[in-house]
Amino acid sequence: MKALNRLIYDASSELFGFLLGAPVGLASALYERLFRSS
Repeated sequence: MKALNRLIYDASSELFGFLLGAPVGLASALYERLFRSS
């Protein structure tokens, strides 16, 4: 039971990190593009 909880926790934290990191990465890439082109 503990191992299953650990697995679920790891998976959800990884998913959460991805959902949080994806917009941040996209935003920083957009920022770089805008500032380098100007």
